[in-house]
Amino acid sequence: WVSCGCLLLLLLSASPVAATSQRPVFQRSDSGRRLLANFGLDHLLPVRLQCCFPQDYPSKSPPHFRLSCLWLSDVQLTVVCQQLEEMWQECQGMPILFTWMDWIQNSVLGHLAIGNQLVLAPGLEPDVPVTSGANASGNRHISKQVCVATEDVETIVEALIVYNRQKEDEEFLVNQQTCEVCYDEKLGCEFVRVPDCWHCFCLSCTGDYCRLHVKEGTVQKLSCLDPGCDSLLPLETMKEVLDGQEYSRWERLLLQRTLETMSDVQYCPRCEMAVAYEDDGQHAQCANCFYNFCRDCQEAWHQGDCFAEEEGAASTKKKNKKKKG
Repeated sequence: WVSCGCLLLLLLSASPVAATSQRPVFQRSDSGRRLLANFGLDHLLPVRLQCCFPQDYPSKSPPHFRLSCLWLSDVQLTVVCQQLEEMWQECQGMPILFTWMDWIQNSVLGHLAIGNQLVLAPGLEPDVPVTSGANASGNRHISKQVCVATEDVETIVEALIVYNRQKEDEEFLVNQQTCEVCYDEKLGCEFVRVPDCWHCFCLSCTGDYCRLHVKEGTVQKLSCLDPGCDSLLPLETMKEVLDGQEYSRWERLLLQRTLETMSDVQYCPRCEMAVAYEDDGQHAQCANCFYNFCRDCQEAWHQGDCFAEEEGAASTKKKNKKKKG
């Protein structure tokens, strides 16, 4: 162990879990010297086996191979290499490649005594035997991916999360899903899944929901369709369910509603474009038509107090509450 180490416990499950792609939450250990975290995965990055076949394969020589895996240590990779070489010795003279591939795919975790938990930690090597001698030949090469620093663990975790999410998205698209609004069952490719909460709804229900809010101008309420969820619908969803005219109206209304919440923005009394100002003075200039006006009375720029101050204030209030359709 190292004093600034990071320990991660990856929970490997055989069946999909609803929120497996959530990022791990790090916590300090009781000593305060290590960061601990755990999270679930359904899919691990593959173990890569690259082979080069000599001319006398398979009659005399085995393949030259390169073995690499981001989440296995140097010691674990060495153990796997030794097993592959032993398998060749048992089947010498026979084609071995597909036997290797099948073993890596189905038996490598059991051979390394990895059950439903995978531990990553800097400077921590698993308690597995390593032998040397006749089997440790020059036919193999290990691409070293060893957890030796906290930064390496963070890189591995990021890669595992991204890969797991990609595989889950692929499965989602080709499997039947149930809409949480209309309860119809369709393929995942006909669904929208909200990234932050993972609630999923069919394109038809999502489109009707978005078009209704755009028509009524309540674009600030375009969040997840689940009544108890405040996750916002992503931009990609809006582009997918709205036509060109509806999408343009949504963009325009969203910008306007955002500007209306900003205390340092007013509308130009001449061209009605939004004007932002930085100082506390009365002067404002429109960047669109270059009109200079008074922020208090909305009239052309002047020095000193505003004339008809009450009327000017009323005009300001009216113009800045104007809604664009």
